[in-house]
Amino acid sequence: MKRPRVIDLATLEESQTGRALDPASWEKAQAERLTLELQSEGIASRLERCGVRVRQGSFTMIGLLTENHIEKTAFRNCNIIPTCQSRNTHDMMKAVQYWMDTTGAKKTRMWVLSKGWVPLYEYSKHHKEFTRTISKLNSNPVLKKYGVEFVYYAVENTIKLKDHGPGVKVPMMNLHAHVLLKANQFAGKEGWQMMLDEVRRFVPKGYLHDSPIKKAAEVVKYVFKPAEFERLNDDQFACLFNQTMGLRFHTCLGELREFRSGLKNDGLKLKRIEGEAQGEWRLVKSRKRDDRKDKPPSVDEAGNLVMGITSPSPTLSEVYEPYLLVKDFNGSLQALLAANPWIEQRMAALRRTADRQNARPSIKDTTTTTVQDCWLDHTVEWHQPPPDDEWMLV
Repeated sequence: MKRPRVIDLATLEESQTGRALDPASWEKAQAERLTLELQSEGIASRLERCGVRVRQGSFTMIGLLTENHIEKTAFRNCNIIPTCQSRNTHDMMKAVQYWMDTTGAKKTRMWVLSKGWVPLYEYSKHHKEFTRTISKLNSNPVLKKYGVEFVYYAVENTIKLKDHGPGVKVPMMNLHAHVLLKANQFAGKEGWQMMLDEVRRFVPKGYLHDSPIKKAAEVVKYVFKPAEFERLNDDQFACLFNQTMGLRFHTCLGELREFRSGLKNDGLKLKRIEGEAQGEWRLVKSRKRDDRKDKPPSVDEAGNLVMGITSPSPTLSEVYEPYLLVKDFNGSLQALLAANPWIEQRMAALRRTADRQNARPSIKDTTTTTVQDCWLDHTVEWHQPPPDDEWMLV
């Protein structure tokens, strides 16, 4: 896959800081964020009531232009938590959308495969069997013959309670996957149908649904629907966590896997940069986590631990601005700035950038096509290494 042009964090800040999202789109994004956060807090509380630890403390985000700040909960990377699901799918969605943008609609299709209903208490075993089946299918000679290869799949589940005797209901999971594939050669309508008929002999229950695909959101799916958790009692809910923790639900294959692996090795993050045009894909070069020799001390006498700075986004206001990530923030911005003069210098530079952009909130400078990027998509310049699971930045 061809890579987009690489820019550094400084260039990203220069192009984005001070821009503004229109009020209607920002309010919509805020409402979605609040819904996810309320759902996440409720689910986390329920899991902890069941004896499952999902919170990893908290941190504060401080806007370097507006000085708005908010405390955020840091969760373990668990797909039962809606904010974690949102982050995981969003990052993958960008990669899949970029692949689709650079591959062409005529070469892409989506399949839906199903293993059917499996018992919750045996979910982990069935999930692993199902993903192995998908991997084996990708190397099946039938696909090779027709020039078809998988580039990505997402495992999705729905939940129901099945009657199992008088007064007994057993939780069941509808285990299925959306698969994105690339057709490297033209088979024609009849040839394609012949291939589908052959492939159905190798898939669970013979179920395979084939369809065209236009957007990444059609294949990059949420693992669970939070509303369905209400169908489970607390013991069953704790079982769901234990059965799914550590499993892989979003998997890249082939050229998309190589592309993402290469970006990770080179310290690059894929990002869609919005401006006057429709938006362009860029790779953002970030600091390595161990490249902090030039950083000033990060902990002041009040205990504030400066973790890093995000890329510009309209997270707490309509204005695109970088956010300072601080652990154990004592609530006094003035004390934080006094102990870390470099932060105030950075803020002054960002204000000058915003002034040059002349991009205070206005209709003509608005971009509304990436509302989710407002609060989900952060490239972080780390001053201190994040925890092993990484903190949620939303």
